[in-house]
Amino acid sequence: MEKSKEKEILENSVLELSNPSLGRFALHLAGDWLAVFAGFSLFAVFPNVAGFLAASVVLGLAQHALVVLGHEAVHYRACRNRALNEWIGQLFCFFPMGLTVTAYREFHYPHHRNTNTAQDPELPLRKAMGKNWVGPFTLRRGLKLWALSFLGLSLKELGIFILNLPLGRPVERGYLALFSGAVVFLAYRGGMLPFVVLWYFALATTYFSTLRIQAWFEHSLADTDTNRYSLPHPVFRLLVPHNIWVHYEHHKYPNVPFFNLEKVRKFDDSSRIHSFREMELALSLSSAVTAEPVRKAA
Repeated sequence: MEKSKEKEILENSVLELSNPSLGRFALHLAGDWLAVFAGFSLFAVFPNVAGFLAASVVLGLAQHALVVLGHEAVHYRACRNRALNEWIGQLFCFFPMGLTVTAYREFHYPHHRNTNTAQDPELPLRKAMGKNWVGPFTLRRGLKLWALSFLGLSLKELGIFILNLPLGRPVERGYLALFSGAVVFLAYRGGMLPFVVLWYFALATTYFSTLRIQAWFEHSLADTDTNRYSLPHPVFRLLVPHNIWVHYEHHKYPNVPFFNLEKVRKFDDSSRIHSFREMELALSLSSAVTAEPVRKAA
């Protein structure tokens, strides 16, 4: 009887915390675009190789944050109005990254339904991207691969990643083409093409390297489908922004917006929360990310 009461309290709490908030979403979105502006400004002030590389780090972290917010729109958590949710996700999160909401949704929903099973689309994708997506996984190795990405290490992986994503709706691909063409044209007319090059360089280096580290910490242990861990310091949130690291709760309660995931964690004690050190040790011994499922589909 007591367990039934606890379950009811949890369900009511989750329901209460599942409402999206356009205001809170917009506040975080504005912060990410301020970071984009800061990255471009850094290169404008220091238009040399050092300035270019430093700006690519700032921009790549901001790009990663924008994709995580776009992921919120994929789950219809940007706002209550679905049409507005789609356009916010498209224009401010995914179009600048060369993606569309529906294409990412086609890839992402099967991942939620079939996490780490033979039907999970992430597993064959990671195998196709090669040895850097196979364990052992350590933060140190992730940072090393990040440094090597500036020599072009991630270009092939990024190409495989893009080619393996669903195409999405033709009308959205048309809008994306118009958006991208308009950006390049305006940059050319304004003498800003180096900033377009910087944007895509950041995408192929910092963005993709932080995405790799995020993926390791989400689903790379053989004895679980989604990892549950804590972060030792707020600086780590630069690598896993907008609570995407509270990933166990996101998979269990995908209707809860990112800003409420830590609150849900306080209510749900169904699984142990591992420390960051425990995660690093477990991941350093793991080579679970292959094309083989780590559990059977339900």
